[in-house]
Amino acid sequence: MSDESMWQAVHRMDAAADVARRSADRMEEAAQRIALLLEDGYGGNGLRLIEELEKANAASEVERAEAAAEINQLRLAEEGAKEAFGVIVQEKRDLEAKCKGLQQLLDGAHDIIRRNAKKANS
Repeated sequence: MSDESMWQAVHRMDAAADVARRSADRMEEAAQRIALLLEDGYGGNGLRLIEELEKANAASEVERAEAAAEINQLRLAEEGAKEAFGVIVQEKRDLEAKCKGLQQLLDGAHDIIRRNAKKANS
């Protein structure tokens, strides 16, 4: 997973958290409005208002569940990216070791060729 993909995942997680915060803020505002209405003598509508609050709460729960699911998916994607990166790093190390071994063989071959060339010219 590239750095840009990781940043996109972080931004999606941040957006999901913002959705959850906005939902909680809307619920708090609705509860405050209901409390004010009940205090002002609109008690007859109290049950209807409570039902509306419960509906808003249910919608917020759905949004929170969706945000939580997305966050979980992003965490899994991040974990997979870390594992993939680890594999790539190991492959790089293995290839570097192989290149070093090949370079040593090449250097040894050059030494042999130079020695043989000196003997042939002598």
